[in-house]
Amino acid sequence: MIEHHQHAYEDEIDLRDLLLTVWRGRWIVMGAVAIAVIMAFVYATFVQERVYEAQVSVLSDTFRLADGRSLNASHYSAVFYKESILEKIAARYMPDRPDTDATIDSMVSSIKVDIKTGQNENASTSVLTISMHHKDRATAMGMARDYIALVQSELVSLASQLNNEKLELLGSDFRERTGEFQAALDDQQNFRETHDIETLRSRLSNRRSRLVSAEARINDLESSIEVLAAQLERVQSQLARTEPLLITKDVLDETRLKLPRQIADDDDTSAIPYIEREQVNPVYTQLLEMSFATERQIESSRIELENATREVAALKAEIDALLSEIAYAERRDLELSHALDLARDSYESAYSDYTSAVNAAKRQSYSLTIISGPWASTRPIGIGRLMTMALAAVLAGFISVFGLLFADYMRSGKRTAMQAPADVVAQQM
Repeated sequence: MIEHHQHAYEDEIDLRDLLLTVWRGRWIVMGAVAIAVIMAFVYATFVQERVYEAQVSVLSDTFRLADGRSLNASHYSAVFYKESILEKIAARYMPDRPDTDATIDSMVSSIKVDIKTGQNENASTSVLTISMHHKDRATAMGMARDYIALVQSELVSLASQLNNEKLELLGSDFRERTGEFQAALDDQQNFRETHDIETLRSRLSNRRSRLVSAEARINDLESSIEVLAAQLERVQSQLARTEPLLITKDVLDETRLKLPRQIADDDDTSAIPYIEREQVNPVYTQLLEMSFATERQIESSRIELENATREVAALKAEIDALLSEIAYAERRDLELSHALDLARDSYESAYSDYTSAVNAAKRQSYSLTIISGPWASTRPIGIGRLMTMALAAVLAGFISVFGLLFADYMRSGKRTAMQAPADVVAQQM
């Protein structure tokens, strides 16, 4: 407990010594602060260059190029630092500076392009704030105004260059696609003139109808021949069983025949006087004529069947040829139609791209929207005179106090070093 109080007491003594040291050197501190304040006043009044800042704020509009891409602030922000613009500003507002490169470097360091994003109810908008510095307030405002005008001109030139390059490419592609589409259309029309599919199909339908009729006629003829053959077989069978000649009996006295038959009621005619006579059998003649007629019909039907068979073979060959020709025509027409569709799609796509690019280039004005400025502050930018004097006073006070404490520490160290040998000698005695 005693040691703890002893250490606390020693700390209090040390802090009191520090405060006493500072108090003894208070005039030095006050003098240093006064000198620093006076020097800061002189510097801020007569040496420090007063610089005014002019600002102008524009909307970071997103422009649509001819190729459909967007030209936003991140793309055209390099225009704000273009040397040609800075050279024009330097030549107009800083003609007394012969070193153009150094002037441009100083202007680049003085130009600030900040992108600030503000939220509203509908969408987010970005604002480009351009700041320029000059020792004259009116000159700074004029520089900002001319600078924005030059940037606007360069932006229009940049967009026009990008659009012209794209329009030339799209125009060349559109002309090429137009030629391909016209060539595909001509090929299809020429092929359809020489290969009329509808006419071929009409001929095929006619040949198929004739084939069906011929086949039906063949079936009828075959059936008719079978019927006639059966009929001929029956006629010939009957003809074989029929006698070609007939023996007829002519009664000499018909009255003698009738009376006994009426009296005796007897059919016996053996006692009747008659004369036998041969004559051609009419049934045989009729059957023979029927046989000849049937044979002629069969022969005629067979001839007609042969003609019909040859006609069917010719029709089938013609139908096969027509089917092959139609298949080739349809396949080739499908190929030409597919090629025409592809050429038409390419043509329509190229036409749409070209017209869209032209319309997009015409609709866009590529102009920056100034929402505020140019304006300049009435006071110079940077640290003011009072702030400079206050900072100088604080810095001088801190340095002087630190110097006093350091000097006191060095003196106390020397005294301790000189007192240590004396204490050693006293202890030895």
